Amino acid sequence: MEANTESNSVTSHYEIFTGIWTNWSRGPVFGRTLTLPRRNGDLLIAFIALFVTIVGTSFWRILCFALHSLFSTDKTRDGIYHQRQAILRNSANGASGLVRFIQAMWAWRRRDSKPYRRIVPLITSTALFLCAFGVASGFSSRVSTGIGNEVLIQTPDFGIATGESLTYPQVLKILYPQNSRDVISSATYAQRCYTNDTNTASCNDYIKPRLDFQVWHNASCPFGPEMCKLVDENIFIDTGLLDFNNDFGVNLPPKRRFQYRHTTHCAPIVTEGYKQEFPETSTWWSRTGRNWTKPAYTLYYYGQAPFENTTNATYEYVTNVSDLTVKYNTAPAFYNIGTRQVYGVNGTIHPQSAFAPIPSLQRADADMVLIFLSANEIGYTAAVADPWYSANNLFGTTWVYGGNNTGESQFYYRDEPASVLGCVMQQQICNPREEAGSRRRCTPLSSNLDLQANAASVVQQGADEAWWLRRLVELLLAKPPALWDIINTIGSQSLSSSFTLYNGVQAPLPPDQWQRDVERWHSIMMASLQGSAVAVAEGPSAPELRAEYRRPVDERERALCRRQQLLCFRPLFIFAAGGLVIVASWVLEPFVAYVQRRCKLDSYARLEWCTNETLQLQRLAHEELGMGTWSKCDGDVPVTEKGERLAMLDLADSKHPKLKARPVGWEEITAQGPVGRTQEAKEDDR
Repeated sequence: MEANTESNSVTSHYEIFTGIWTNWSRGPVFGRTLTLPRRNGDLLIAFIALFVTIVGTSFWRILCFALHSLFSTDKTRDGIYHQRQAILRNSANGASGLVRFIQAMWAWRRRDSKPYRRIVPLITSTALFLCAFGVASGFSSRVSTGIGNEVLIQTPDFGIATGESLTYPQVLKILYPQNSRDVISSATYAQRCYTNDTNTASCNDYIKPRLDFQVWHNASCPFGPEMCKLVDENIFIDTGLLDFNNDFGVNLPPKRRFQYRHTTHCAPIVTEGYKQEFPETSTWWSRTGRNWTKPAYTLYYYGQAPFENTTNATYEYVTNVSDLTVKYNTAPAFYNIGTRQVYGVNGTIHPQSAFAPIPSLQRADADMVLIFLSANEIGYTAAVADPWYSANNLFGTTWVYGGNNTGESQFYYRDEPASVLGCVMQQQICNPREEAGSRRRCTPLSSNLDLQANAASVVQQGADEAWWLRRLVELLLAKPPALWDIINTIGSQSLSSSFTLYNGVQAPLPPDQWQRDVERWHSIMMASLQGSAVAVAEGPSAPELRAEYRRPVDERERALCRRQQLLCFRPLFIFAAGGLVIVASWVLEPFVAYVQRRCKLDSYARLEWCTNETLQLQRLAHEELGMGTWSKCDGDVPVTEKGERLAMLDLADSKHPKLKARPVGWEEITAQGPVGRTQEAKEDDR
């Protein structure tokens, strides 16, 4: 698979494809990308700086040709005009042209009424030109950290771990620890890169620092209205349409690109009428041969959990908490958090769901989870109005030891043994090539299982893109951990409130703390999605899992293995565009001359450009004195007949040197050959 990231340090963990490839996010032309090893890349960067300078010189010649033709006229003009034309024709680069223009303006400052108006614009333009290409040459060294910094992952370990051949002890030892490491890594990334107060400069593990999503804090109840504590103060999070190429880094051509959408809708759930408290009981446990005393507990009834118990209860938790005023010499309290998930499939509840929800909680068109929060003996420094963290019961006055801050303090404890939060997750796949509004453009918002089953409905059955879509859904959307997996893996660390919990004491919480937790969960899910694209392409980080990865079996799957991008550098566009400028500077003059001769267009401008060249100006000077028999006078290099001698400098006035015809004596006349060759010329031949 192809995936993108934006860090050269990240690429050291992956096997990177080196060579030329196409980054389809930027199209077939601008996406042509060259990836090199670091050492070769450093040499290339140095060469790019030199290449940009050469391109600047070529571009300068093109500008000079255009300006010379623009200014050219067959009317008589003064010295500034002719010198300006000569400078445009003969300056090798912008720097030499700038110096010549400044010298010309200074020399004519008192001899022309408008030298500044005619030359200053050229000086300014040339200076800006030099600055632009100077900056471009300097910043060419940063091409390895620019917008095109992407590389292609290529690894023989592409695939997903099915774990089908693992025994349960092996699953516990190998697969589950790997999943835990992945979740912890995603949670760390989400905390670093998805929080509003975070600088995303270091968030360059993936093609985008974070996936965009919108949050509504005034959403309706996702269940039956009688089940929600809040009518219209619930939370709804929508990613919108995420592009597999631009957002996940899957390097697919336009005909195989798809979009993905994920929504999360949560609300605090009522407990009154759905719970029952039981006192402490003592039961003979025949398996151990002793009595077992069960503390007072509370059962919550939202649907039977057949795999957990034989009652109709969904969840169970201890009713009472230790009084903080008499709780000494024990570990500090933390939050306990448990989940009960339901899988929707084909309009029904999947039999492998953790419980069968009551009708008012059923959402067969989505995946649903109930999240039970227990604050245990946590002491709140202030009463909590949050509907999920609700804490208004006083512990009483407690002695707190805190150095200079030692003293008595008053704490509150939780109102409910286990507060309940319900969340509904839906997903969708869209085909951007279908017309907007078409029924085939997007699948319905549905559960993950229904998404996998219905994804191919947005493409023509049997088509090549249908195969690609099924594989993308299987590899990218079936692997990332679900919300309940995240919560069950990192527990209370998934709560944003844990960052203000210290030694069993919770700092004051806002009334919307539960919504902040939901946003953190969603961020972790998005980070997991980003990581899954790279993880599938990279292969397993645990060596024990390499044998468990399902590897590609045909050419299409092998092609899919080479479609994950990370950050590197992409100078091919620089070479292509610069090469065109260089070639244009070579062919522009002869091409324009050919067209003008062919169509009899503006011969004066063409010939003025030709005669303003250094060698042609030299010819004109000598020819004006009658020296030499010249040919190729409309070309680049005029020549005389063989052996002809030309004029020499007249230094009679050292401040006004000029050419003078070389005198020819009688001896030289008699020594001339058949074509005017002198004896000196014959000696030169020898």
